[in-house]
Amino acid sequence: MEINTARHSAEVIHKIAETAQKSGIRLCIELVNRYETALLNTVDQAMAYLALVDHPNVRLHLDTYHMAIEEGRPAEALRKALPMLGYFELDQSHRGRLDEGSLDLRAMSAPLKGTYQGFVGVEAFARSRLAPEHADDLAIWRDHFTDGTALARHARGLIREIFAQDPQPQV
Repeated sequence: MEINTARHSAEVIHKIAETAQKSGIRLCIELVNRYETALLNTVDQAMAYLALVDHPNVRLHLDTYHMAIEEGRPAEALRKALPMLGYFELDQSHRGRLDEGSLDLRAMSAPLKGTYQGFVGVEAFARSRLAPEHADDLAIWRDHFTDGTALARHARGLIREIFAQDPQPQV
């Protein structure tokens, strides 16, 4: 990200964070892959950006789908981001069921076990469950699951397994 653009963006986010904090809202900035944006793709970029934002109400939203594309060592990146992590998202390589895909979500999430107390979520897409325009915009061409309830139940079980600790993370 160009330095002047980053500074201007950080100043704006800082002001938004102040307003959000007064309303009890925490801001979490999601890192997405280079095919979706050039703004912030890696934990290193995000940590530098958060230093520019310089506001305690701004945290990171990390997503295993994007991390698998951008981070050479996702577990190491998670360790580095942990102090600023506000939302962690488990997603499979195809954004379908978490137990069907190429990502080892247990290994990727290992640095968070016993330490991370924030929100954990899942993002899964099936073309048949989206409006056609939305599916096209997201490049979702097929269904990687058919039963959303079964997907959610399995995801909840995996989250509890990965984050087996007291207190349970917020699901």
